[in-house]
Amino acid sequence: MRARNPAGFGVVELSVAALVLALAVAPMLQMIGAGRSRGVSDDRLLAAHLEARAALENAAERIAGGELPRQSDSTEPADEATPDAVTVGFEAYAQVPGLWKVTARTWLARADGRREAYELSKLVRVRRAS
Repeated sequence: MRARNPAGFGVVELSVAALVLALAVAPMLQMIGAGRSRGVSDDRLLAAHLEARAALENAAERIAGGELPRQSDSTEPADEATPDAVTVGFEAYAQVPGLWKVTARTWLARADGRREAYELSKLVRVRRAS
């Protein structure tokens, strides 16, 4: 009978370890792939958010300061043919005098060529003159 060397791993142990590692790594690779397939880069999403936020805050400050928007101030909603410009829309609430909904919208270019709407909204109340 031959003496067994207790140091080291056998083929069965190495096979089980490789299987466990593969089962642990597979879900992580799927999450990475899903994040990349989202199609919109984080930099482009951040840029669109900042552009829309700046337009939204500018319009909200004007309304809060007492400058009431006219119907011509509301830009047409963007569609997929619109360049990456931010459009701003205004909507007055009839139930609450002096309350406006301001919406800023832009479009994000996806990796597959499609465009996805990105929209921010805010309710603004007109300040009363003292």
